[in-house]
Amino acid sequence: MQGYSTGAKAGRAFFHGAASVATLGLWELVGTPAEITFNGDEMAFQVSYDENDLVDEVKLITKE
Repeated sequence: MQGYSTGAKAGRAFFHGAASVATLGLWELVGTPAEITFNGDEMAFQVSYDENDLVDEVKLITKE
């Protein structure tokens, strides 16, 4: 899953919490669908290694 870093997740969680309190819960009507939409992309890769066990090639298999 490709998405946000830990720091970005914490910042987003803080913002959503503060917005929810400030709007008496109305922010959840906008914030929850936005989080579902922007939560990251599922991806798969094929990784090939050389004789020294170093990465030789990386191929994107799927991106959904």
